[in-house]
This record gives sequence, structure tokens and C-alpha cells, in this order.
Amino acid sequence: MAEISKISAVAIANVAKVDAVLKANIANINDLTIPSAFTGVLDTYTGAIGGYSVRRLLGGYTGACMRVRRDSDDTEQDIGFDSNGDLDTAAIATFVGSGNNGYVTKWYGQESSGGTGSGLDAAQTTNANQPQIYNGTAVITENGKPGIEFTSTQNMVFTSTDIYSFFIVSRPTTLNTGSTNFAVGLSTALKGVVVAGDSGSRQARAHTNTGILNITGIGVSTAQSLVDYVTTGTTGKLRYNGANEVTGSATQITVDQIGMADSANFRVLNGPLQEVVMWDTNQDSNRSGIASDINTYFSIYT
Repeated sequence: MAEISKISAVAIANVAKVDAVLKANIANINDLTIPSAFTGVLDTYTGAIGGYSVRRLLGGYTGACMRVRRDSDDTEQDIGFDSNGDLDTAAIATFVGSGNNGYVTKWYGQESSGGTGSGLDAAQTTNANQPQIYNGTAVITENGKPGIEFTSTQNMVFTSTDIYSFFIVSRPTTLNTGSTNFAVGLSTALKGVVVAGDSGSRQARAHTNTGILNITGIGVSTAQSLVDYVTTGTTGKLRYNGANEVTGSATQITVDQIGMADSANFRVLNGPLQEVVMWDTNQDSNRSGIASDINTYFSIYT
């Protein structure tokens, strides 16, 4: 059965009642079904300070997912979501065009209700430092979902802030000696979350404001992963793919970048990044639920 999207030019999401009957109690109008309102992970687990993804995260966010530049003429265009709430890859392919490359100039923060630009946006104005989303023939993907490809010279910057909870989906493609693959970090100090580090032991790390939590011997260097970190402000917990947890004395982490471009100090990211969600509060009580939602969508681990 077809769906109705508007009533008298008013979007369904903004309609509360029809002839004094609550929308929730109306199944259809003239045999046209009324679609349910979108609910994302940030509707269920509220208060995020930063939400970046290749899927919709918040029902109240009505803006674009990212802004893409095509390298043939440096024209830019905002790209939104399709009807399923996924990044509109068809729109990217149409805009960038065959034989051209597409790079992300802004990854819009979805943590706030409103249109494009209402959140904590991550941006990169220098062409050479912009991560890639389209490789000349197709949108870059990882495990069937779009992924923004970072290298050791590419990063995206936002306003510096202290974070108490991180959830990060990425796949490291290159490991070197040192704390590589900083998915989120601080440009001026060794602080941030590493999705996979040293080539010898393959580590996930949280470089906090006062110490380091470290998981060694995890996974495979090319595996897609979910790394999450929470702290009370004194005690931190770090996990890799919902397990391998380490706990220790660790505080919040000050960050100002997605991806890093500091190869001299091993603070870089190599590989596709698909989701980063951050809170400035301790989300330990919601940790399992948030991780489950992310894993269900990206199918990272069993």
C-alpha cells in the first residue's frame, strides 16, 4: 500500500492530529498508510555532543549527511539520506560522475535537531587533506556500507571539546610502529582513540588527559571494528568489538579532529571511517545498548 507523506501540504512528521484524532491512532487515510516517524540511535540515547555517520542518527535532524567535492572542477554539493535513512550514494554517483573522484569537505554533526549546519560539524577546507568518498567508479564501501577513506594526510576539524564517551566504527588498513590510526584525536597532544595501533601487537588505545588504556593482540589489521570508550572522569573502560575490555585510571579525552594528520608523531588514520558518536557525559549505563544498535546496523561482530 502506498504511503502518504503530507496532509494539506504539511509534512506527516509535523502533523499531530487529524480531525482531533491523534496521528498515532490513525492507520491510514483513504487507504494511504501514514509512515511512522524515524527514530535513530540518538533519539534513544540522548545528549550526544557529536554525531557523524553514513546513516541518519536523529529523527529531529533534517539536514544533509555530508558535503562532497568533485575533483574535476572543485564544485561542492550537500548530500543527504535516502528513504531508508542511509547515505544517498546514488546522489553522490550522479554528482561526482564517472571518472572523477569525490572528497568530503564537511561531515555534518547530526546530534542536534534542525537542518544542515545545526550540529558540531567536522570540516576540511584544504583539498589535499580531504578524505575520499568516491573513487572514480563507485562510492567507497566497507562491509556493504559507505565509508569515508582517510589517509595519513587527511583529517576533519571541529571545535575542541572534552569527551567522556566515544563509539567509533572504522577499519584500519595500514599499521606501523607507534600509536597509529587515531580515529578521533587532539592536534596538539597525544590524546584520542586509536582503532588499531602498533603493527607488532595490534592495539586499541584510549590516550586520555591523564593516562592510557590499551588492549593488545586484538583482531586482524584489516578488520572492521567498533571501539568504544567511557569514563566517569576518573575510571575509564575501553572495548573492542563489544569485548576485550580493559579498565583503569583514565579521564575524559580532549579532541578536535576526526582522523589525524600528524605522521611525525604516529597520530594518523589509515582506512575507512563510518561512524563517530561522542558524549560529554559518561554513557556507561547505555553502553551495551548503543553498541548493539551500531553493531546491528554495520554487522561488525556476532
